[in-house]
Amino acid sequence: MKQALIVVALMLLAMQLPDLLALRFASVDYDPAVAGPVTLYATRWCGYCAKTRTLLNKHNIPFTEYDVEQSSDAAQQMMTMSAYGVPVIVVGDTVIKGYRPNAILAALDSE
Repeated sequence: MKQALIVVALMLLAMQLPDLLALRFASVDYDPAVAGPVTLYATRWCGYCAKTRTLLNKHNIPFTEYDVEQSSDAAQQMMTMSAYGVPVIVVGDTVIKGYRPNAILAALDSE
């Protein structure tokens, strides 16, 4: 039983490894003229929203954040994108639903 738990834990870690490496070693050449402005739809209590803020700040990416619990306009904008959970990251015309570091970094990379 103990060995099975260790194997499952290692499999889960292996599944997260690409995202962990992307966070640690990724280099982003962000140019708002090419990639477009960055908007984050989030809440204050959401852990994945906090991770998204950390990712953007780590790469010195300027972004506009809307708290969908405080702004009904922001919540409505999010619904027009068929997004019903947070975080939602918009880079130019690209909408990324959920905390997906590789997708976020790819959208930000203007090379």
